[in-house]
Amino acid sequence: MNKIIFREWFGHKIYPILFGLCIIVSLGAYLTLDTLQQSVDDYIEENQKQIVGGDIVITDNRPLPKELTDK
Repeated sequence: MNKIIFREWFGHKIYPILFGLCIIVSLGAYLTLDTLQQSVDDYIEENQKQIVGGDIVITDNRPLPKELTDK
């Protein structure tokens, strides 16, 4: 049985090449997506306060009442 598998696998030169190419492409895709996920996680961790809540800017022609500015 092992001889048959070995002969079928290595009897055609294209099969090991295609297998190696598939491994390289899938590893590259995995590493690319992992790097992207890590970058997004780092960005969210560094900027979570700005992402979650922002400052409210209120403008008016008159000055704001003192009870609003004291808060």
